[in-house]
Amino acid sequence: MNIKFLTLLIIFVISISFFDAQNYRIIYKLSYKTDSTSNKMYQKNMILDMNENIESFYSQKMYQSDSLYEANVKNGKENSGRLLDYDFSIKKDIDNKELYKYYRLSFGYIFKVKEELTKSKWEISNTTKKISGFNCQKAVTNYKGRKWEAWFTSDIPLSKGPYIFDGLPGLIVLISDIKNNFIFELTSIKNQNSSLIFYEGNAILVNPKQLKKLYIDYYNDPFKELKISDTKVKIENSSGGDSDPNFNIITKKRRRELKQYNNPIDLSDIVDYPQ
Repeated sequence: MNIKFLTLLIIFVISISFFDAQNYRIIYKLSYKTDSTSNKMYQKNMILDMNENIESFYSQKMYQSDSLYEANVKNGKENSGRLLDYDFSIKKDIDNKELYKYYRLSFGYIFKVKEELTKSKWEISNTTKKISGFNCQKAVTNYKGRKWEAWFTSDIPLSKGPYIFDGLPGLIVLISDIKNNFIFELTSIKNQNSSLIFYEGNAILVNPKQLKKLYIDYYNDPFKELKISDTKVKIENSSGGDSDPNFNIITKKRRRELKQYNNPIDLSDIVDYPQ
C-alpha cells in the first residue's frame, strides 16, 4: 500500500467515530474469470456507494460514463449514450430489505432480479495476517454455490464489503472464492457527500426462472433483433472487404462463446444451454 493511500485511510478511520451518519464510497479492484477452465483473468474497478438507506455496487467505468452523460445533458451537449457495464452490479434497499441484481443481455436490454436482503453467514476463525498494512482476520462463507474466504479488518469499523458481502465486525479488505475465479481487493475509501449516481435505466424486473429463459432464447437466436431491424450490417470478409453476415456461421460462433464463458459469480446463475 502506498503512503498516500495509507494516510487517507488513517484519516478516514479517525473520522468515522465523529461522523457516523456520513456516506462513503469504497473502491475494490475485481479480478475475475469468464471461463473457469482458463487462467486468463480480467480486471475492473467496482464502486461501493453508501448513501442513507441505499447501497449500490457497480463499475467505476459506468460511473464515469454516467457522470459525463449527466454533465452533457446539463450543458446541452450531445451524448453518445450510456455505458451498459452492469456485470456484478447490485443495489441494496436496507429499509425494505430488498436486494436487486442486474444482468445485461445483448442489444442493450437490462434485467434485474429481486431477492430478500439477508446478512451473510460467516464462520470467523482465529487466523490473522497483515494485508496492505492492516491487521486482518479470516472468515469464510458459502453463497450461491461458491465458498468464499474473506479477510476483514477491525481497524475500519464498517461492517461492509464488495458485492453482496457484509456483516463482519470490520471492513472486508480482501475476499475471493476458494478457486480464485473472483477476487476483490480494497483500493480506496473516502467520505462521499454527493448523491448516488448509479443509474438502472429501464431495467426490467424478472424472476430467476424468467431470466434463465431469456438466456436460452438468446442462445437459440442471438441475432434475432438484428435480423428483424432495418439496420444494414456488414462484416469484414477474408479479403478485407465488406459482405453481408452469414447468420448461420456467426450464430454457431456466438453459441460456442456463450457456453465457454458461462462462469457467473453466483453459480446458481449458470445457464444449462442446449447441446
